[in-house]
Amino acid sequence: MRNLTSQSSDRYYFTFKTTEFSITETKAVIIHVSDSLAEPEVTVPVLREGEEVNLTCTVPAPCPSHPPNVTWAPELGGDITQRTLLNSDGTHSVSAILKFVPSFHHHELKVNCSSSHSLHREDKLSYKTVILNVEYPPKETWISLTGSVWFGINVSLTC
Repeated sequence: MRNLTSQSSDRYYFTFKTTEFSITETKAVIIHVSDSLAEPEVTVPVLREGEEVNLTCTVPAPCPSHPPNVTWAPELGGDITQRTLLNSDGTHSVSAILKFVPSFHHHELKVNCSSSHSLHREDKLSYKTVILNVEYPPKETWISLTGSVWFGINVSLTC
């Protein structure tokens, strides 16, 4: 079935034909066609500065022979691996895994996962934006003293 639109949503009956026999199914199959793409599913683990992590973006691949292209932007200086998966329900999906080492510079950075499907000579795009929350120790710490420091005298330190 090709070139389906949302107007193609309906009840369908199928006939199976071979050179030896023909069977027409009497039970209807309801097919719902959506004109929009599913939003990518993004998995972000706990991000700690200096610890390598994987950000995963997964989208359905309804037509495995023409899988979507899934990308991350920015790439954060990491490596991206794209995989096609067979789900437990028999459907397919594509995941893009971004492996990188977060730093405090990545904290509160917006990162986009997008999927591009080439359908009917046009590209359909879906995307999801996540904001990174990186755990990191304090930066640029210092101690300031008030007054002179003498042996045996109490001092106040502020950090």
